Amino acid sequence: MITMMPPTPDPQPMTQLELAESRLAADVEALASIFDDAHPATRPAVALAGRVAVQERRVRSLRALPHHREADGAQDARWDLTLAYEHLAFACDQRGDRAAATWARELAIAERHAIDPPIERRPAPALRGSRPAFAFALAG
Repeated sequence: MITMMPPTPDPQPMTQLELAESRLAADVEALASIFDDAHPATRPAVALAGRVAVQERRVRSLRALPHHREADGAQDARWDLTLAYEHLAFACDQRGDRAAATWARELAIAERHAIDPPIERRPAPALRGSRPAFAFALAG
């Protein structure tokens, strides 16, 4: 008699990021099965709806990561969130939903401005000495 080893259980997510990634993976698998079961005539519409749903889930997952927000430079998760909003806008455009695409683009712009404010809203740089830097170059 041959005994079989019990299947290895799936690892349990430990952090918010791992939990978000596992939810996204489950959503992608569900969408893939919907696409595979779709009639060939409706597959393009199902594929577009699936892309939008994946991007919506990605945005929700990234918004749920407050511990990575407002880090320095490239570590700031808002850059990923900005990109996710842009991908969502593109997917909505492909599906023909102009209102949702405009909404996603506006949120991408708002996130980008929160990270890197426009020039007119940036604080003026502090001068290091009594003279501006260009004055040293002129003084020789």
